Amino acid sequence: MSAVLVIAKDKVQINKVAVESFPFVIGRSGRCNLPLTDNLLSREHCEILSEGGAFKVHDRGSRNGTEVNGKPVS
Repeated sequence: MSAVLVIAKDKVQINKVAVESFPFVIGRSGRCNLPLTDNLLSREHCEILSEGGAFKVHDRGSRNGTEVNGKPVS
């Protein structure tokens, strides 16, 4: 199963990324599937998982936490 991650800043879409392998790790590290240069992100900030036909976002112990649609995730 694959998905498209829509990246937005201040509610404005700035990019789309294909999510085709899991876990899909997002963070500042160049080893991440989606490396970003935002100083509020941890090196390995969060991951997207595919579980039972659904997608789940999991925080990887980041300092600033992770939110999806304005709600914190663990």
